[in-house]
Amino acid sequence: MLKFSIIFVFVLLTFIVSFFHIYTSKNAGVEYFYFSLLFAIPFYLHYKKDKATIFFLAFIISINFIVSLYFDFDFLPRSRFFEIEDYKTVKLLNILFSVASFLMDIVFIAQKDELINGLIKNTKIKDSTIEDLVKTNTELMKHQMLINHLSEENIQEIFSLAENNSPMFFEKFQIFFPNFIPDILKINSNLIHSELYFCALMKLDFDTKKIAQCTNNSIRAVESKKYRIRKKLNIASEININSFLLKI
Repeated sequence: MLKFSIIFVFVLLTFIVSFFHIYTSKNAGVEYFYFSLLFAIPFYLHYKKDKATIFFLAFIISINFIVSLYFDFDFLPRSRFFEIEDYKTVKLLNILFSVASFLMDIVFIAQKDELINGLIKNTKIKDSTIEDLVKTNTELMKHQMLINHLSEENIQEIFSLAENNSPMFFEKFQIFFPNFIPDILKINSNLIHSELYFCALMKLDFDTKKIAQCTNNSIRAVESKKYRIRKKLNIASEININSFLLKI
């Protein structure tokens, strides 16, 4: 709806400029506002995603400019309020206003680019932070497994059982991590079996998608279950739940 509104406003303004260009007998410099409209397009539209829209608007503006320049349109009314000597003043004012609007367009476009670059930079920082967090979680998990004297074979076994949704997984998990479930229950003894099972998978640093695959659940169902676990364990929203469980 926003894009259609933008297109509508640009087309409307283009026809308004064309009308007043004819209405002032083409002597008042109204045609300079065509260029202001053209320069305003990049502020409202993305040159990669909205190529077709940009070409359409540029075509409409250009056609209006050419047609109003070369055709008289005698059927349209002409202003009776201007004297010949008034056109010079009005033309000067229109030139000044069009230059001012052009400069405003440049400022807005520069601000838009600055905002986009800032968002890109923040996204890269967040992606880097997430990657560092994943690496930290993986290292912490491996470290805990070594503390529990798990061999590479044990590690592969528990991952395989979890990924295949084996009924033996939870039993083996408690053998390999004997203190984890009791420590979780100390925080909240009301956790049910399925929630403890999910906690075990998150202890292995399984993400939402992988948990959904391993438990034959939808991603939404997993997210809902993780939300309930977060509430029961009183984990703040800004804390990664996997990181929290890895430290237990």
